[in-house]
Amino acid sequence: MRKTRASACRNSRYGGCHAAQQRGDDDISLHAIGNKLKIAATLSFVVLSVFAAAAAQAERCTSNLSGGQDCTYDDGTSSRSTSNLSGGYDTSYSDGRTSRSTSNLSGGLDTSYSDGTTSRSTSNLSGGYDTTYSDGRSSRSTSNLSGGYDTSYSDGAASRSTSNLSGGHDTTTSKGKNSKADTRHPAGAR
Repeated sequence: MRKTRASACRNSRYGGCHAAQQRGDDDISLHAIGNKLKIAATLSFVVLSVFAAAAAQAERCTSNLSGGQDCTYDDGTSSRSTSNLSGGYDTSYSDGRTSRSTSNLSGGLDTSYSDGTTSRSTSNLSGGYDTTYSDGRSSRSTSNLSGGYDTSYSDGAASRSTSNLSGGHDTTTSKGKNSKADTRHPAGAR
């Protein structure tokens, strides 16, 4: 059997690049599926983390069979994301908000929200993502040793995520002195 080498860069709320050696025709397809699920979980997490409600200081996400994640927040709200054909995610929240993201050429996601706002993330050299929002906010994440991301927001908020045994991430958010009410995104987002 012929050995091939494949690498794929994807972004989830700050996924990154993954490279792996694949062996044999059967192993290649299984390996590709496994990598896609890992990338999807990471990208989904990145997108979902941006939108943790202000009252929600923590979130827990688990991977789902739709290539996305199911998340619950400590204020009782929840969200569900599914992977789409554009390399991104379609996300719906229990409060009626929705978002749709597509992968971009910068290793990140372009996201549009049901309130009409948008965001664009690009991968950075710290294993995370730099994100700008159409409302003027921005955030920067870096990968951490816990399999998650440390994220700082332009309004002073910060979050830290760690990978969990359910294929997702657990995230804790602390609001800064000048933080807005919704650290995920203005009403109608993610």
